[in-house]
Amino acid sequence: MALIAAALYAPASANAATTTAQAPEAQSPTCWSPSKSWSIPDGEGGYAGKVEWHDYDGSTDKDNFFIQDTFGDGRSVSLRVKNHATGKEYYKHVYSGNGYCMGVGNVPNGDYVYWSACSWDDGEITECRSGTITE
Repeated sequence: MALIAAALYAPASANAATTTAQAPEAQSPTCWSPSKSWSIPDGEGGYAGKVEWHDYDGSTDKDNFFIQDTFGDGRSVSLRVKNHATGKEYYKHVYSGNGYCMGVGNVPNGDYVYWSACSWDDGEITECRSGTITE
């Protein structure tokens, strides 16, 4: 199962269409005051990091995710998001306690994003969690 999961959640360099750097909305997003947050399981009953959803409604409705690795546990975490409205995918893998704010563009009211966050140990996925957020 881990091999299948590793293929599904391979780093974005394997597929240029998922690179966050190519998406203008992924540049300089703002992540503060999360609307929702989830822990990323480490495969051993603990947590390797967290993922947050930041829903900004207003004159410029931009929606963001934030991924944070837990420092010092020897693991890393990744986040893959697909914006159903635009069809775009975004991916980021963070290490050593670092975090990353990922802009995913506007998710219109009534539409949704799908996300999956995984913990990694020595290049292998240890556990993932996923969800769908409807705007």
